[in-house]
Amino acid sequence: MDGYILSMAFAMHDGLFHACCILSNNLMQVARVPTVMQDNRMNPMPDEFTNKKCRKVDRGSNLMISSKLSPKLFVTGEDKYLKEFDIWPQDDFASVDWRKAPIQPNQEYINHAIATTCYDFSLDLQKVVTGGKDGLVIVRDANDIRRMPEYQIYNVVNGGVAAVNVSNKIPFFYVAGNDGSIFIVGLEEDGVYPTDPKRI
Repeated sequence: MDGYILSMAFAMHDGLFHACCILSNNLMQVARVPTVMQDNRMNPMPDEFTNKKCRKVDRGSNLMISSKLSPKLFVTGEDKYLKEFDIWPQDDFASVDWRKAPIQPNQEYINHAIATTCYDFSLDLQKVVTGGKDGLVIVRDANDIRRMPEYQIYNVVNGGVAAVNVSNKIPFFYVAGNDGSIFIVGLEEDGVYPTDPKRI
C-alpha cells in the first residue's frame, strides 16, 4: 500500500477478493488479494496482479467498514459521520491530484459522538453494527442505513465499546467493553427495541 495503514477490511468487487484500507495520507486504497498459494510468498505481489486503486478521503478518516459479502464501502473518522461510497476507487496513486478536494460520498449518516471503535455485519447482510468510545452500539438496517436504534451499553468513563458481534442464528448481539465485561443484548422481533442487556 502507498502509505501507512490505519484500518483494513475486505470486500468483493467484480467477483474478486480485495483488501480495502484507509491510509495515513488520507487515501482509501483497494488491492486485489490472492485466493490461491503463491509460488514464492517472500516476493511482493506485482502491481499488475494487485491492481491497486485509490481515492482521496476526508482528512481525519481512520476506519474502513466493509464486508466481503457486500460491494459498499463505508468510512468514518474524526468528523463523526459514517460515509457510504457506492463507486469503487478508480485512480492510480501516481495520478492523485493532492490539490483537489476529496470526492464526496454517496451518503453521509450521523455516527458515534466520540469515535467508532469496531463494527460487524450480520452474515445475511441485513444488519450493520457499530460500537464507539461513547459506549453506544448502533444497529443499522443494511438496506436503510438511516434507521439506527441505539443501545447505551457502556459509558465514556469505562472506555466504551471494544468489540461487537452480531449473531446470525438468534436475535442477539454481543458487546465487549474496555472494562473487561461482555454483554448479550436481545433484539425484539422487529429488530428495533432492545431487551435488557445480560452481563457475563
